[in-house]
Amino acid sequence: MRLSVSSSVLKNLFQKFFSSNVKDTDENTVLVQPANHRKEVLWLSLTTLLIVVVWALLVAGRQRTLDTRSLKPWQISAIQDLNTVEQAVYSELRAASTEITAFYEEEGRWPDVQELEALYIPPFADDLSLNTRPPIQWLRIQDSQLPHSPGNPAFSKEHLIEEGARVTLVAYAGNSSASDKALHFLLFLTADPLGEFDETALLDATPEIWVNAQERFALPDQLVPEPSLAEFGFQEAAAHDGGHERKRLKEGAK
Repeated sequence: MRLSVSSSVLKNLFQKFFSSNVKDTDENTVLVQPANHRKEVLWLSLTTLLIVVVWALLVAGRQRTLDTRSLKPWQISAIQDLNTVEQAVYSELRAASTEITAFYEEEGRWPDVQELEALYIPPFADDLSLNTRPPIQWLRIQDSQLPHSPGNPAFSKEHLIEEGARVTLVAYAGNSSASDKALHFLLFLTADPLGEFDETALLDATPEIWVNAQERFALPDQLVPEPSLAEFGFQEAAAHDGGHERKRLKEGAK
């Protein structure tokens, strides 16, 4: 038996089939809106701002404040107040303090000026080929003139601790022949009185340099690296750009 299907019926079936598929497709279609560039710029700006704020906080936390404390009445700046020749002597004295300490470590005693000259340690030994400053006559201060020296019979460690003073390990004085070109100098090597003077003190030995611009002056009978030296025309040359000097001044201010 033959089945006869008219063309009109087939047409209706196809129309219904395709119309049904199109409808389903439309129902399941999701429209995606284009990206909003304004929101992207906003989030990028906020992220950048957050990074800058965190970086600034980290830098501020790691930053160290330098000691900008003004000079004390008995001090002068070794950088600004000394001329070129005087700064050279000052630098040589600081370098010589290391050699003096090394001499003590090897010999068990502090060197005299003649021994420093023999070792060609400036400024105790003048280099005649560099005629840039007048000669300076040096001498080592006797322990009897240093109340804070362990070699002085009147030395009292407890007294220094009570006063907050430092031990004077050794001291040298330099007398210039022309005060208009170079000053008169005092070099003290000092240490913490809480240390052992034969070991710990050497590790803590600090050079303290005092200068006097007066043409004529006399050393006091008792030499102590304290503000009282100002009464005899001496001033302490302070190097405020040195880390060790900043540490010492901070400790003294406590």
